[in-house]
Amino acid sequence: MPVQIAYPYFELTFDGKGKPANASQLNALIDGLKQHKVTDLFVVSHGWNNDPKEAHALYQELFTNVKAQEQTVGTSGRTFAVAGVIWPSKKFDVADDKPNAASLGNGVSRLRNQVDTLAAFLGAGSSGAKHKKELDRAKELIAQLEKSGDARREFSEIIVGLLPDSVGEEGGWHLNERVAGAMIADDRLLKQLGSPPPKVATGGGGGSTSMGHKPAAGGHVFEGAAGLGDFFKGITAGASNLLNYVTYYQMKERAGTVGRGGVNEAIRRVRAELPNVRIHLVGHSFGCRVVTAAATGQATKPNGFVDSMTLLQAAFSHYAFSGKFDDSNKPGFFRNLITESRVAGPILITHTRADKAVGLAYAIASRVAGQIAADMGDQNDPFGGLGSNGAQKTTEAKNANLPKAGTAFAAQPAKGSITNLLADGLISSHGDVRSPSAAHAVLSAACA
Repeated sequence: MPVQIAYPYFELTFDGKGKPANASQLNALIDGLKQHKVTDLFVVSHGWNNDPKEAHALYQELFTNVKAQEQTVGTSGRTFAVAGVIWPSKKFDVADDKPNAASLGNGVSRLRNQVDTLAAFLGAGSSGAKHKKELDRAKELIAQLEKSGDARREFSEIIVGLLPDSVGEEGGWHLNERVAGAMIADDRLLKQLGSPPPKVATGGGGGSTSMGHKPAAGGHVFEGAAGLGDFFKGITAGASNLLNYVTYYQMKERAGTVGRGGVNEAIRRVRAELPNVRIHLVGHSFGCRVVTAAATGQATKPNGFVDSMTLLQAAFSHYAFSGKFDDSNKPGFFRNLITESRVAGPILITHTRADKAVGLAYAIASRVAGQIAADMGDQNDPFGGLGSNGAQKTTEAKNANLPKAGTAFAAQPAKGSITNLLADGLISSHGDVRSPSAAHAVLSAACA
């Protein structure tokens, strides 16, 4: 058993297309829920920076702490089980790598490793094989990037060409092939991406998705994630940031594919065969996108499709649940979670500005425009993340503090509520989500 916890544990493994890697796992889950007379099932998903071994460690520590919180959260009459989702994500370079910068190697070797990471990630999906030849070529070009404009253009065209079609689906600030193409032709893209982020912003928090948009002037210090490129200089930094950017969006797309596909199907199967079992979704990082996509996907009866949801440092837009967030009057990408009352119980969202990784893609894209928006990454930034700020421009969302483990919520999570839990001092970084305090929130949501 890969996860040793006090609850019955079952695994659901999916490939890069969101298909079950082992069809027998879902049957084993259904049979196990019946055998153990389970009343409440946690479905939990890891994020971008976990291989199966690390995902298992996350699940083991988190749910060991959840079990320990039973003495402070009323769980009478409940029998819990855990279904751990395993999906093909990859470690890649984010701002949280800064303490390990000395071990990253020189720029050329590190860029080659980043290309290998992207190739391995794509190889687990539906289009990996067709990209192998061009990624091999990109690796060959790395040693020439500093001196050759032709090498920079060819390298950039290869990597930018791997951006998924979903790059702009949330309506946020993004670098697409059209904008990048002009900069590649002028040999500006890698140079711009490798320029240091300005310490004082020269732009404000506008809401346009165009990279040419020029917001009003401001004067705020930028403290968001800046990407690995800051450990190197110039072209090497730019190439590193470009690889991070494309890998980020490829992983983000896959998280949605896995959630809307296999995870959603598993939930529907449990609902059909065991309608009285309560289902509680828990996600970390891009795993929050996995479980949210699952909850907002296909459902015979959308209302009350799942019973609670806890999003631990979610890595997607803080406008995802908004009814209207900019001049387009469009709703957030996952707005139907709210309008269709997909979650019968509470939705809890942890957030802290100590999480520097959530805004990685936006921070990198901002360099292309040569500007950093005022208050970059905070609640006023059109391109901030849930893990930094909680749900913004979402009228249903209330604000509260994440309580320490063993202490009561100021207002207990209620049926059908959505609460932003400020976790300053309790969550110290993007990956710090296994603690007793995080576990207390997970169990409190389930037992509300």
